[in-house]
Amino acid sequence: MNQNREKCQLSICAIMKNEGAYLLEWLEFHKLVGVERFYLYNNNSRDNTVELISPYVDREIVVFHDWPLKRG
Repeated sequence: MNQNREKCQLSICAIMKNEGAYLLEWLEFHKLVGVERFYLYNNNSRDNTVELISPYVDREIVVFHDWPLKRG
């Protein structure tokens, strides 16, 4: 297990869809107030959300999951 994950004190778990216009500002604000890790679940985004969070995933700030809504 990565040492950074062991030291995490505050994290956010959220579901998102097409939040590219706001996502970077949202991430940076929450980092400023102390959030260390984000668990983000993507509900079929069709904008640039995945590309925008890629650097955060690479730095292990964001743990990203595809979580498509299944109607039924």
